[in-house]
Amino acid sequence: MDQSREELVQEVFEKFGNVFKRIYSGNQIGGFGRHGIFGHTAHHHDLRERKRFFEDLGLSRKHIFFLLILARSKEGMSVKDIASFLHVSPGAVTQFIDMLIEKDLVERSEDPNDRRGIKVKLTENARSKFSNIRKGFMGGLTPYFSNFSEEELHQFINLLDKIGKSSENP
Repeated sequence: MDQSREELVQEVFEKFGNVFKRIYSGNQIGGFGRHGIFGHTAHHHDLRERKRFFEDLGLSRKHIFFLLILARSKEGMSVKDIASFLHVSPGAVTQFIDMLIEKDLVERSEDPNDRRGIKVKLTENARSKFSNIRKGFMGGLTPYFSNFSEEELHQFINLLDKIGKSSENP
């Protein structure tokens, strides 16, 4: 029996949900699951060092996710853009920023393109730590894509780009 377009889209989202649940349960940022955020290939010493980084700073999963978002941007992001990306108020972002500034993980500066705007970026200390952490995290995700050929990965990226573009102009 042929499925309607809506039913197909619903199935896509259900499959995505199942994949994310599986990935999340194996890569719990806060819980450091069986393989943890640092993946299958992390050396025991490196794992302890990175895990201690989060524990010593008392970071929640939300803080780590926030920092991972900032790590994607070398020049920083505006509070407005971060709030939009996270679907929260700028005030909520400011609270995160204040706490992370105290821990020397982010810095705030005037946006050169908007005198009223604020740019937030990782400190060099946090950037170097997160570079290693991100590599480990991505290494932990790699096995989930082992059944994909390189061509299929490129196709998947293109399809996700299409979803992103269509969500900009619904």
